Amino acid sequence: MKILKTKRLLISAMSVDELRSAVLSENDESKKSDLHEILQSCLDHPDKHNWYTKWKIALHDGKVIGNLGFKGPQKNGAVEIACAIYEEHRNNGFATEAVRQAIHWAFSDNDVYFITAETEESDLASKHVLEKLGFAPNGAGNKGELYEKEREESSWMAIFMCIGISCGVSIGITLDNVVTGMCIGMCLGVAVGLSFDESDRKKRIKLREARDSR
Repeated sequence: MKILKTKRLLISAMSVDELRSAVLSENDESKKSDLHEILQSCLDHPDKHNWYTKWKIALHDGKVIGNLGFKGPQKNGAVEIACAIYEEHRNNGFATEAVRQAIHWAFSDNDVYFITAETEESDLASKHVLEKLGFAPNGAGNKGELYEKEREESSWMAIFMCIGISCGVSIGITLDNVVTGMCIGMCLGVAVGLSFDESDRKKRIKLREARDSR
């Protein structure tokens, strides 16, 4: 199972067996129903397991202090995240640390452009965590206030420009004309990078429009 590591935490995706055990040991009927739904989603979509399962948040000594999870894979480029830290471990920055790492993992998926989260109007602590992590208010959700964080825009131009310069210099040395090779390589790199950035921008706009039309 996938494990995310931070300075103080281990955030691990629960396996199907762990979810089954959690369902059997849960006495609260509402929580049991939620866990069973998560388990069934993981069984129905094994290729998207990490997007449906619960993730345990534990200290490096193995002590579990909370959990987080996504409510399924991306739809129109967006996923929703939720996090809970057990009461005795709150006010230590664990929620911020765990969610920051989960955000980093989610945005590593090229199809994820937006991460949303809902919080009750009176839950000031959760609002503070979300705002600290760059989420902004985005209207009302199904059960509370909706917050959203958008992935930073791509910067392929700079990357491909550097690659182009490096390749151009190598070719220039071979042709005994470093300056010309470097210029050609830089121009080609910029052109390729700009095309990638423009493609990303158009995809982002299309996803926003699809989400706004819901």
